[in-house]
Amino acid sequence: MRARGGACLAALALLIAQGCVESRTLTAAMPAPAASIDPRSCAGPGTLYRRTELFLGLSRPGREPVTIGEFARFLKEVVTPRFPDGFTVLEGHGQFRDRHGTIVREDARIVVLLYDPLDRTAGARIETIRRAYAQAFRQGSVLRADGNACVSF
Repeated sequence: MRARGGACLAALALLIAQGCVESRTLTAAMPAPAASIDPRSCAGPGTLYRRTELFLGLSRPGREPVTIGEFARFLKEVVTPRFPDGFTVLEGHGQFRDRHGTIVREDARIVVLLYDPLDRTAGARIETIRRAYAQAFRQGSVLRADGNACVSF
């Protein structure tokens, strides 16, 4: 299981690297249609939520990295209005092999969003955040990872 987890992390790093080259919207990454999710599907305690992680790279071509202030302003002006109920920001340190075979290390912030799986507007709000970050900080793309989570408060 440990080797598989390492492979998944390596794959995520590779996706981040490729995301720096071009921006794509993957329809498979969009939240599942409401009809395909059973809100009672948590095996134990908790309520089923969608979990989306956005990997926001801090490096910028030809410029200094995104500053703490710039990132905080982005959260306040772009993320908070779209997810006012809350989100979490994690610190990330990753690496990938570029097209020349060189290992590139990049710091990132991972925004974790938990939301109702029946929310039909969440996907569009998330895509707006991705586009805004890519444009504001000259990112080729923002990696998005989606899944389900059983959540209890």
